[in-house]
Amino acid sequence: MYSAACAQNPRSDTYCYIEAAANSSPADLYLYQLPFGIDLPSSATNFSCSTCSRGLLGIYADNLSNKTLANDLDKLEETYEGAASIVNAACGSNFARTTLTNGASTSQLPYVTVIPLTLLFSFWSFVL
Repeated sequence: MYSAACAQNPRSDTYCYIEAAANSSPADLYLYQLPFGIDLPSSATNFSCSTCSRGLLGIYADNLSNKTLANDLDKLEETYEGAASIVNAACGSNFARTTLTNGASTSQLPYVTVIPLTLLFSFWSFVL
């Protein structure tokens, strides 16, 4: 999940989380709450449909599809598929994977606990 918190937009060379926080619509920012078991609010409809949002949802899907990692991501598992369906309604039906397989992962993303993600959110809430 470290890769979710530290993903960068290759075009702007900015952290995706910072772009989501700076966006006038908070919809993309809500995607970062999914690992904590927080569903998207009904007001979250104006997604940017950005490379960052697609990448974030891809990281979540890859980690949930990895049988070893999915055992530690029960909060994300509760919120991901519903959120992916909502984002797909706004960004196109193939923007995020909605059907996850619980098998061997094809991802090569390292798993790090959600604690660094929490620290990142705490830090940026004081900065912003």
